[in-house]
Amino acid sequence: MYENYPNPYPYVNPYSGLARPQPPIMTQQPNNTFVPVSNINEAKNYMVAYGNSVTFKDENAPYIYTKTAISQMDAPIFKRYRLVEETSEMPVNAPKEEKAMDLSVFVTKDEFGALRKEFDALKKALGEGDK
Repeated sequence: MYENYPNPYPYVNPYSGLARPQPPIMTQQPNNTFVPVSNINEAKNYMVAYGNSVTFKDENAPYIYTKTAISQMDAPIFKRYRLVEETSEMPVNAPKEEKAMDLSVFVTKDEFGALRKEFDALKKALGEGDK
C-alpha cells in the first residue's frame, strides 16, 4: 500500500556510533625453540627484539644460553647454564641422612636454674635486686 510512497525520514541506526566491533588484538606466540649456536660469542652477538627472550643451544659445548632484551635503555640480560647429564640409576628423591644434634653445646634446665639462682644472689648482694 505504501510501497511507492517516498519516506521523508530515512532509516538511521541509533547505535551506529556506539557499538562498533573491536578489531582483534594480535598476541605474539611464545617462541619455545632453541636457536643453535657454535659458541658463546655467537649467542651474545645475536640480535634480540626488545621485550623478547631467546634461548640458545651450544652445539660444541654442554651449555644453554638465554638472552633477554627488556628495553632500549637497558643492556640485554645474558645468562649461561651448564647441562649436566643425570643417570637413571640415581634416585630422584633419595632420603637424606639426618645427623644427630650435638646436645653437649646446650644448657639443661637444671644448669640454667642454678645459674639464675647465682645471678639473683649476686644482684641481691649488690643491692640491685629490688630495682
